[in-house]
Amino acid sequence: MIYIMRDIWKVVGDIYSIVIKNDNEKKSIKETFIYRLDKIRDSMLYAAPELLKSPHFFLKLQDVINSSISVDDYDTIPWCKEVIDIFMDPDYGIEKDKND
Repeated sequence: MIYIMRDIWKVVGDIYSIVIKNDNEKKSIKETFIYRLDKIRDSMLYAAPELLKSPHFFLKLQDVINSSISVDDYDTIPWCKEVIDIFMDPDYGIEKDKND
């Protein structure tokens, strides 16, 4: 079985875009979430390629999501649901082979 890791840049970038464009609800959650995503992105800029291809930044992103978004937020705030759905999708951020 070949394991293909998702692209952490794609996952974090798309999550960041969703949060930025939804400026309506729960600003306190959003501001903290954006700040913590910025910290991950800054760390990724100077990370060794081996680290980017490891689970390290997915674990950091998981920590940010788990500490920022509650089950109630998932159920009531559309952007929170989008963020969780992207993070939980095992195929999100994997480039498909053009020959498939």
